[in-house]
Order: sequence, then structure tokens, then C-alpha cells
Amino acid sequence: MRFGRNRAAGPSGGYGPGGPAGRITARFGTARALVLSTLCAVPFGLLIPLTGPGPRLAFYVAGSLLAYTGIAVGNIIIAAFRQSYSPPGMCGRVTATMRFLIFGASPVGALLGGSLGTWLGVRDALCLLLAAAALSGTLLLTRALTASRDLPTQPAAAPRPQPVAAPTRSAG
Repeated sequence: MRFGRNRAAGPSGGYGPGGPAGRITARFGTARALVLSTLCAVPFGLLIPLTGPGPRLAFYVAGSLLAYTGIAVGNIIIAAFRQSYSPPGMCGRVTATMRFLIFGASPVGALLGGSLGTWLGVRDALCLLLAAAALSGTLLLTRALTASRDLPTQPAAAPRPQPVAAPTRSAG
């Protein structure tokens, strides 16, 4: 019963973020909102291993609510970017490829998590993996994302190749 109650309270922050995602992107822009939602919200997941009986249950609720909300906001921004950036006939293929990569990595993550949980213990494995998740947001700290307000809406135009003059034959 305790697990079901925790799961029911946990992901509730991720189900209604359409409003916050829109307000955050309007204020900061899509590129900065993606970075902020990842760097500012996901580290709250580190509260989850502190969960215990009684009042310490609040660590799970707060950590999962804030982390899941940040993840949901980031997912909304990425999905909107993917739809606007992909050529019209390729959007379905791009989405299917992304889902294949994400869901294809899930069994590897499950094996890694289970192995670490067996080797280190559940709480220590959670700390380690949630710290890795929190640090993964630093991968977004590239000049392309931090220097611009918004994500691009279309690919940059490729430079047109200059015509090469045909070699001339010299009379000789």
C-alpha cells in the first residue's frame, strides 16, 4: 500500500505542465527554458533517496514532483522543437527514431539500475543514478543553447555551391 501511495503522489507534477511550459518559454525563450528546466528541476530528484517513514515521506513527494515537472517541461519543449524543425514529411520518422532510441535504452538502464541496486544497495544506487541524471543537464551547456534565446525553427540554409569553371584547353 505504501508504494502505491508514493507512486500516486509522485508523478502528479508531470501531468499538467502545459501552462508552466508555455509561461516559461514565453519569458525565457525555448533554448534557455530547456536548460533551466533541466538544470534547476532535475537535481531535486536527489531528495528521493532521503525518503523514509513518517514526515520523511515529504522528500519523495517534493523531489519527484519538482523533478518530474522539470522533465515534463523539457519534454514539451523538445517535442515542439522536433515538430517545428523537422521537414514536414520527416516529422513522423524523426519522432519514431527518437522514441526507438529512448525506449531502446530503457532495458539497459533497468539492467544497470538493478545491478547497482544489488551491488551497492537500493538507496546508494538511487543516489548514484539520480546524481548522474542531475549532472546530465550540463550536457546542454553548449554555446549554441546558452547564446541564443530560442531554439531554431528550421535548419540553416546550406551555402550554395559556386559553379566551377570548366578547364580551358590551351593551344599548344
